[in-house]
Amino acid sequence: MDVAEINRSGAAMGLTLNTPKSELIAHPDFSVTDDLLQSFATVDISNTTLLGAHLFTGAVLDKAWSDRC
Repeated sequence: MDVAEINRSGAAMGLTLNTPKSELIAHPDFSVTDDLLQSFATVDISNTTLLGAHLFTGAVLDKAWSDRC
């Protein structure tokens, strides 16, 4: 798993993954079985933003357009 490898590689450099601040962007019906990923907050794909930019079409993008127009 890529996240586990990031965790291992980071630990080798003295870095740790801040899992309470980590988010998993996924569809609501996505099932997570990995313990590390289960510790991430799950964000519905339709509500996803990155540094304030909306990544997908949907209610979040519609609201942003409405607020700015």
